[in-house]
Amino acid sequence: MEKEKFEEIIKKLGYKREKWLFFQEIDRILLASGKGIYPNWKNLKFLITKDNRILIRHGSVKPYGARLMSTFMPNADFKIISFPKTEMGIGIESSSFYNEWFRQPRFSDVIRATEGTKTYGESVILDIRTSGLNILVELSKPLVFSKTARLSFYDPSYLNDRDNCIHSSINEGIYMHFSPNASKDKNKKFLPYHETIKYKDIQSIELKVGQEYLNKTYRLE
Repeated sequence: MEKEKFEEIIKKLGYKREKWLFFQEIDRILLASGKGIYPNWKNLKFLITKDNRILIRHGSVKPYGARLMSTFMPNADFKIISFPKTEMGIGIESSSFYNEWFRQPRFSDVIRATEGTKTYGESVILDIRTSGLNILVELSKPLVFSKTARLSFYDPSYLNDRDNCIHSSINEGIYMHFSPNASKDKNKKFLPYHETIKYKDIQSIELKVGQEYLNKTYRLE
């Protein structure tokens, strides 16, 4: 790929240089050698250098929040939310993102209300207590949402490393934190990273269109 074309693609995607990114918009980077690089937010991050190299960082993700089951009821002022008590406590929606299980909400976690791409708001948990067959979650401020909204919760301390957080942006109410693998190199800039791609070694960059378009892609060469 020519330098000018590579720079044009990066500009169109709005990617900042010297910043680790997940390349969520890219389906595949096809190299002249025939090798394909498939961006996957669970295992890869990318950084574009000023001299048009792409550095690849390998790692893994772990959850710092989860979706709650849809059986809940707020009180009149939306400061207390009542959940039916299950064997595990508050019902947490199973998901392959966190191996079908995640811990219970606790004091200082944040409750978030969403509906698709719309966010109604957030509120910090002040107290969790049992009342008969229900578990009551008391919030620091009213969290007003519609009857069709979804609730999730997360540990806000992870946002101290916000650049490595998938903060309900891949899947509604799913919160994942990326941790890079170690690197043997000690003296290079932007460590750790584990692969390097030069722009001239790229044949094409194929972009995602999205789930709603049946995973179709289009190619920039």
